[in-house]
Amino acid sequence: MNQISKKHHYLPQFYVEGFTNADGRVFVLDHKKDTVNEQGKNGTFHKYKFYSVDFSKYSKRDPESAQKIKESLGIADVDTSHVEEYPDMIEDLLGDAETVSAPILKKLISGQKITNSERIEFSTFLSFMYTRNPKFHQFVTEFEEK
Repeated sequence: MNQISKKHHYLPQFYVEGFTNADGRVFVLDHKKDTVNEQGKNGTFHKYKFYSVDFSKYSKRDPESAQKIKESLGIADVDTSHVEEYPDMIEDLLGDAETVSAPILKKLISGQKITNSERIEFSTFLSFMYTRNPKFHQFVTEFEEK
């Protein structure tokens, strides 16, 4: 929460690592240019401030309306005043899910059994993987515009 990150990976680096060659590099197909590029795992599958939320673009809700929304979400007593001051909240939450999921993926790859708790954690990670990419972001944006 101290330093705002700017390079937000939509494919976690630990995940991309599973597709790297012996030099730790990955081959990436650019569909638009019809070319294949060799890149390091840190230099690909990211977008600038992809998960940052710029609250200045949105008008403030009146306190009564905001409270009704919080009540409908079951978080009426949760202090959300810090959210506007924490633009990396989503990036950090995804990072936490990655930290938990990386060793679970290694267990699965090696053929080890995972616990029910790990199954739930990994299912959450997979759900995030489905929704945290540019294509899904484009889908949501287009849906909102309709």
